[in-house]
Amino acid sequence: MTLKFFGRYLFSKRAGALIRTIAWICIVGIGLGVMALVVVLSVMNGFNGTIRERLLAVEPHLVIALPPPAPGGQPRSLDELGVLRGELNQLPGARASIVESQDVILRTLEGTFGGAVAKGMDAEALEKIFSDIQKIGKKRHGNYNDFVVSQGEGPTDDPTDPSAEGDLAQRLAHLEAGEVILGVDLAHSLRIFEGDQILIIPPESLLKPAGETPVYEKVTVRALLSSRVADVDGKMVFYNPGHTLGRFREAASREISLEVRLPEPYDYAAMATEYTKRGFAVQTWVSRNEALFFALKMEKMAMTIFLALAALITCFSIVTVLVLLLTQKRRDLGILMAMGLSPRRTRQVFTRVGILLSACGMGGGLGLGIGISYLLDRYPIDMLPDIYYDSSIPVKVTPELIYFVVGVSAVVAFLSSYLPARINTSAQPSELLRYGRK
Repeated sequence: MTLKFFGRYLFSKRAGALIRTIAWICIVGIGLGVMALVVVLSVMNGFNGTIRERLLAVEPHLVIALPPPAPGGQPRSLDELGVLRGELNQLPGARASIVESQDVILRTLEGTFGGAVAKGMDAEALEKIFSDIQKIGKKRHGNYNDFVVSQGEGPTDDPTDPSAEGDLAQRLAHLEAGEVILGVDLAHSLRIFEGDQILIIPPESLLKPAGETPVYEKVTVRALLSSRVADVDGKMVFYNPGHTLGRFREAASREISLEVRLPEPYDYAAMATEYTKRGFAVQTWVSRNEALFFALKMEKMAMTIFLALAALITCFSIVTVLVLLLTQKRRDLGILMAMGLSPRRTRQVFTRVGILLSACGMGGGLGLGIGISYLLDRYPIDMLPDIYYDSSIPVKVTPELIYFVVGVSAVVAFLSSYLPARINTSAQPSELLRYGRK
């Protein structure tokens, strides 16, 4: 019965041009709203996934450090981190390395100054970072890949050559004495190129009295690192702590911590809780980037709300269709109810008509949205500038996204259909026949 009412009352010649036009507008409007919601949320999911991939390539999953000593208390020994490192390296798939970091000032031979963060890591940890960056760059679509920019020493240094990928990362990770690797954005801002020599100065050296020579160290830029992560490319200097910056051991900003990489980065919570209870200061990759993730969450929420409101307004056109339909067919309603169709049953029929009308638009919009998302992922369009994480638009469609879109659309469609059907079927059959007579 619902299908017969749907076809004859909305799309037949007897329905009238006005109702047919509004019904088609309703279907097209709902379809476009659902399509936009699916595509935009899929793109947002894609960007969020890309950002997390980029971060996990360079960001440790856990950073464990010794807490500052209590007033009057004795500082804890750094040997505890060494013991903890051995303990963590026994876990399957886990990798822990002791890292030192400090604030520094860079000075080029031309006299340009800039601030940076120097990070000392062993060759194994550096090689892991470089390899992960290259793997992610190979996975992503676009007119550029992520790579380590090195000095041209032959064809094997081509970062786009898959056969040279592991070899390049391994060779660059083994830094010799006086060699460093700079983030590419930091190098460009100071006009530094591969092979240049620069001075690295601890900030407190600039506060020494006049006439006293500040502490500094001259280093050579071995390579430029492009990770597509702003905090790394714009301010990081990597070096081997056993060979370089040995004169900075007493720097005020120097910190030593244990960086841990887990086989599954999302399994950090239990381990973080355990080592916090053991008295260590623990930071996770989520807590270290909490502001970024909060901003991404708020951006996605705002986009979802505004697009859902746009789809909601379109769904209200169902109310217009049903009100016009039920107003024109009051006499038919009276006849049906006089023949024995109960008000409850009549209300259900016209509510289903409205839901079916919405389902046509929702199904078409859902199919178009998923199809466009698939095409964007399968055939990426290179249109974004280098300030973004990718030159192409990343897309990720998840089951949760589909459930959300279908659920919201179904609730709105039901309310938009039920309310006018309830109002127009609450009258008695005699009233409908009397006032519905032409």
